[in-house]
Amino acid sequence: MAKLLFESDAREKARADAREQHRHAKAHNKEMAGLRSQILLLKEQLQAKEATIASLKAENEKEIEALKHQIVGKDQAISDLKEELEKSETALSECGRKADEQLSHIASYVGCPEYDPKVLSQYLKEKKSVESRTAALGVIVSDKSLPQDQRRKLAVEITRHHKEARQRQPLKQFVDEVKSELGVTSDEGLEPDYVRWHRSEASNNPVLLLRRAARLEDTSIEGQRHAARLLELFYGWTNLDVPGLDRSHWERQAMFDEVGALSKRSIEEVERYLKMKSQAEKENKRSKEDWQALVKNDNQYAKHLVGAAASGDTKALCELQQYRQCNNCAHVSHRDQTHQRHCHHCGRIQPMEWSPVVKLADVPYCLGLFPCSK
Repeated sequence: MAKLLFESDAREKARADAREQHRHAKAHNKEMAGLRSQILLLKEQLQAKEATIASLKAENEKEIEALKHQIVGKDQAISDLKEELEKSETALSECGRKADEQLSHIASYVGCPEYDPKVLSQYLKEKKSVESRTAALGVIVSDKSLPQDQRRKLAVEITRHHKEARQRQPLKQFVDEVKSELGVTSDEGLEPDYVRWHRSEASNNPVLLLRRAARLEDTSIEGQRHAARLLELFYGWTNLDVPGLDRSHWERQAMFDEVGALSKRSIEEVERYLKMKSQAEKENKRSKEDWQALVKNDNQYAKHLVGAAASGDTKALCELQQYRQCNNCAHVSHRDQTHQRHCHHCGRIQPMEWSPVVKLADVPYCLGLFPCSK
C-alpha cells in the first residue's frame, strides 16, 4: 500500500510538473508572439519616420537653396541701399551747406545799409521758401526782450495751435520758461482768466450780469463781484446802482435796455482796455519827480535817435515817429507821456500843443507802422 501511495504521488507530481511546463511554454509563446507583433509595428513606424525624415530633408534642402538665393538678393539690396545712403548723405551735406550759405546771405543782407524788407521778401519768393508760422515762432521766441504779456500770448498760441512743435526745442524751453515765470504747472494755466471768462455763456448776457452784480439775482458775494468784473471787462459798464422801488418800473427797464444794447468787447479790445487801465494806474502812482525823470530820459534818447537818423539809420528815423515836441519848451517826450495834454518838463498844461519830431514824408518806407505816402 505504501508503495502504491508513493507511486501515485510521483505520478501526480509528474502530471503537475507537466502542466506547469505546458503553462510556461504557452505563456512564453504568447509573449514571443506579442514581441514579434511589436517588432513588426516598430519596423513600420521606423519606415514611416525614415520617410518623413527624407521628406523633411528634401524640403530643408529646398528652403536652404531658396534662402541662399534670398541672401544673395538681400546682399545686393543692402549694397544698393548703402550706395543710396552715401548719395543721400552727400546730398544732405550739400543741402546743409547751401542752407548755411543761404542763412549767411540773408543775415549779411539784413545788416547792410541797403537792407529793404521788400527786396528780401521778393528774394525769398524766388527761392521758393516755404512760409510757416511754426518756423517763425522759433525765431520770435529768441527775443528775450519781449514783454511778459506778449510772451504769454505766444506760449498760449504754441500750446493750442502747434502742439507737436511744442515738444521740440526751442518752443518747449520757451513755454516751460513762461510757465515758470507765471507760476503755473499746466499748459491750460497759461491762458489768462479773462479769456476763459469770455467763452462762458453768462458773459454773453449783460443784463443777467447786471442783475447778479446788483444782487437782484440770488448769488454769493463772490458771484456778485465776478459779475461786476465781467460787466466792466466785456461791456465797459461800471454803474451798478439799479433804480430801486422808490423809482418807476420804466426807469429800471430803461437801464436794463441800455445795458442789453451794449456790444461785447473782443479779446483784443479787452486786452487794450486792461493795458490802458494798468498804464493809468502806474501813471497815477508816479510822483512829479518820477515824471520829470521819465521825460528827461525820453529827451536824451530822442537826441540819440536824431543823430542816428542823420547818419542814415532809417530805423532810428522811423522810431522818431513815436516822439512829440512841446511847443512851449521844445522838450521831446515819447507819445506815451503826451496823451495827458500836459508837458511834464515845463509844467505847461493849456494851451499847448505837441508837434511831431519828424514828418511822415521824411520816412523812406513805412514798415507797416503808419499809412505809407511813398
